[in-house]
Amino acid sequence: IQGQKVANDLLTMVSEEEALQLLRGPAHPLITVQCPRFVLRHPSNKQNDDKAESLAVLLGDAGHTFSAALNQGCNAALEDVKVLCQQLEANQHDWNIALPAYEQERLVDIEAAHELCRLAFPRSK
Repeated sequence: IQGQKVANDLLTMVSEEEALQLLRGPAHPLITVQCPRFVLRHPSNKQNDDKAESLAVLLGDAGHTFSAALNQGCNAALEDVKVLCQQLEANQHDWNIALPAYEQERLVDIEAAHELCRLAFPRSK
């Protein structure tokens, strides 16, 4: 019954035809996704203001995904957690300082991993 409710809720967002088209479509194992920011700041503050109050942080696949062929998804997610914990400890658990520091550190590594993915698996036109 719960599964049927979820299915019905999804059909309010997309038509049944669109859902079937998605299911019939080819799988794309080389897809990657990268967010330009991992920290959401309070809307009354500028997103690029490192002093702004932080509201949320993206970790793992929420902020970045890699091609399965690269075998880095789980590793990157665990590294996210490690770096976030290190930044919290280094900044006396002040989230408003630790989150921007986490974001700055991880964006560099994630961009490097995405560049590796682009080089290893160039997209055909």
